[in-house]
Amino acid sequence: MWTLNPGEFVHINLEKKQERWWEHVFVDEPKINTRKIDCSRPMTDLDDEAQAKIEEMMYNQRQKQLGLPQSHELKTHEMLGGAWDAEGSPFKGQPFDPSKFNVDTSGIVNFDN
Repeated sequence: MWTLNPGEFVHINLEKKQERWWEHVFVDEPKINTRKIDCSRPMTDLDDEAQAKIEEMMYNQRQKQLGLPQSHELKTHEMLGGAWDAEGSPFKGQPFDPSKFNVDTSGIVNFDN
C-alpha cells in the first residue's frame, strides 16, 4: 500500500509475512548485520499469555535452584492429595506425603516407598 503526496513524499507501507529482521529494504542499500541488533523487548510489550509463561518459567527456575517443587510438581501433588483421601481410596485416612512421589517433567509419577 502506498500514498503519494505530490511534491512532498511517497509513503510506502510494507507488510512482512514473517517476523524476522531484514538485512536491507532496498537492494541498493548497504546490508546491516542482523546479529548485532538488540531484539529484546520489555515484558510489558508482550501479551498476557506470554508474560504468564515467562513468569512461570522464571518461578520454576528459582524453585529448581532452591531444590523445591516446580509448578507442574505442585499441581500433580495437589491432584494426588485430593485422590489420596477420596472415598474408595485404599489410602483414605493415611497421611499424604508429597515427598514420596517423584514427578518428572513429562508428568509421570513414581511412588517411592
